[in-house]
Amino acid sequence: MPKKFGVCIRCGKKIRLDIRFPYCKKCYNLWSRFGNRNFQEKKCHVCGKSFKSTVNRPCCYECRKKG
Repeated sequence: MPKKFGVCIRCGKKIRLDIRFPYCKKCYNLWSRFGNRNFQEKKCHVCGKSFKSTVNRPCCYECRKKG
């Protein structure tokens, strides 16, 4: 069964897993003011571990490797 939830790459809040939209609504509103897709964040969108993520790369190496 596929995983349905991930975390916001900025605040870590549990959200729907969608690598195209890795922010909660509050953090997305802050991020969208500038829209820098390479702005460094704090969490892996899939596993929630500390990771220097970006919108372009929201998942850590281990999660990307799992596919």
